[in-house]
Amino acid sequence: MFFVLSKLFYFFIQPLNWVLVCAVLFAFAKNKRLKTIAKWSGLAIFLVFSNGFLYRACVLAWQPKVAVQTPAGHYKLGVVLSGVTIMNQKKETFFGGTADRFIQICKLYHTGTVEKILLSGGDGSLAQNRPKESDFLRRELLAQGVPDSAILVENQSRNTHENAVESKRILDSVSITGPVILVTSALHMRRSMACFARQGVAVVPFVANFEVIENHPSFGALLIPDLTTLRNWQYFLKEMLGLVAYTATGKA
Repeated sequence: MFFVLSKLFYFFIQPLNWVLVCAVLFAFAKNKRLKTIAKWSGLAIFLVFSNGFLYRACVLAWQPKVAVQTPAGHYKLGVVLSGVTIMNQKKETFFGGTADRFIQICKLYHTGTVEKILLSGGDGSLAQNRPKESDFLRRELLAQGVPDSAILVENQSRNTHENAVESKRILDSVSITGPVILVTSALHMRRSMACFARQGVAVVPFVANFEVIENHPSFGALLIPDLTTLRNWQYFLKEMLGLVAYTATGKA
């Protein structure tokens, strides 16, 4: 039930949907006061959530500090979380915009930082009718020269909480106590670490896919609305509110 509710909740936390709701109310409401509220509310939501400067500030405050990562020491295992692929109508799988997680775990293995790789993640869709993502990633690791003996696969989890639960089960089965390296995207790291800590798994974060870095924002980012920023807020809100929900339900 939590999995289904979380998918429905994701629809309602997207600012673009809020703007569309206001537009529909403005277009079809009969009450003049309601039309006025919808008009100005929609405009305010659009201006706030399309502001690149505000988005950048919030993400920098949320994600781990942006830095060149050089983990010290040697680790028995690195866990990489799924969520790096896209799929077409034929259910053919391709790398998506967060594929930096895959790149970084390959580097960690080939530089000798980790001995083994645990791929964590199955099908995160609501319909549960897609190929398991970790099975695809296993084939890609083999193509990158990682031997099958160094790959562990957990392909049953559907969300971050289940990533941690199923990864703990795998770690216990091979008697690895940690700490282990945890590889996921910058926005996702805080919630991921909380979930693994809840399961008693000690992790060392290795952050991939920094979408926002500390640089000098352009003048346009402060004043010019940006539709990409309006869309990106959904990912930030998903992580922030997701951590609140996970904490409230004892999952993090």
